[in-house]
This record gives sequence, C-alpha cells and structure tokens, in this order.
Amino acid sequence: MSRDILALLIAYLLGSLPFSYLVTKRRTGLDIREVGEGNAGARNVWHVVGPGWGALVAALDTGKGLLAYYVGRDLGASKVMPLFCGFAVALGHGFPLLRWKQGGKGVAVTLGFLLGMLPGSTALGGLAFGLMYLWQRDFNRSSNEEYGEVEHRRGFTGGWPADHCESRRKCEAGGTYVSEIAR
Repeated sequence: MSRDILALLIAYLLGSLPFSYLVTKRRTGLDIREVGEGNAGARNVWHVVGPGWGALVAALDTGKGLLAYYVGRDLGASKVMPLFCGFAVALGHGFPLLRWKQGGKGVAVTLGFLLGMLPGSTALGGLAFGLMYLWQRDFNRSSNEEYGEVEHRRGFTGGWPADHCESRRKCEAGGTYVSEIAR
C-alpha cells in the first residue's frame, strides 16, 4: 500500500471518530443526532449537553483535523498530501464510516486542519471569531469573520507555506500555482 493511500485512509478514519455521539451518549444516554438541531457536532453538544461538553467535543474534533494535517505531512509521499488529508478528515467527519451521512458539519475539524496548515492566519481568525462573538453573540456571523480573516491573511503571506511547494510560486502537483489550488 502506498504511503499516500495509507495517509488518506488514516485521515478518513480519524474523521470518522464520532466524539459528539460518544460524549453525549456517555453523559446523557441520548443520541445527539436525534436531539437539538439533529447534527452530530460540537455546537449541538454545546446546546444539548452543556457548554463544557461542547467545548470538549470541539477540542477533540479540532485535534482530529490537526492530526490529519500531520499525518499527511509526515506520512504522505507527495508534498500536497496534507491538502488531500484535510479533505479526507472532513469527509470522514461528515460521512463517517459506520454512520454514513450522520456526521457533523466539519467546522472544528477544518479549524484543526487549518491550524496545522496556516497556524498564524488561523490564530488571527480565531481571535477575530472570539471578538465578533463577544460583540454580536451570533455564532454564524462570527464564523464568517473567522474564515474571512484566514483568507485575508493567506493573501498577505503569499499562499501556502513554502514547505509544501517546490518553489515559492509553484506547487509540485503538475506545476499548478499554489494560490490557484487554494481557490
């Protein structure tokens, strides 16, 4: 089995770990997919089980995304494998192996992946999210600010980190410009 396929498989299986389901079932005996908004994600756990438990699930899901980034970077044979592992972990989270189409939205998993790929931009985006949430008390509007900040900062830094590229301007995948991959 090639290293790239193994990395993708590990990332997908990481994404399939249903932390929201397990925490809610253990804590309350409920199936998180049948209560609240019906989504198997950290936000629903926050509302149904409690803020502390929702934060725990968010941290665990973020860890899945971060770990998938490192699996792709360290185990994958090609330099673009972290990107594919980020997709695989989000796919596993939304469409888990044992509970197909009953996963979460992938916000925390994507955040974890971005923490590995673009740590500075993601940290600034998280700060923007926190400040906007404190000001507006609206999760959806605040998360739009976070993603906007990540994209804005990525533009300032000139694209993806240099260790994923053969040069500053071109990615190893067929000479495609790195900034084009991100769009």
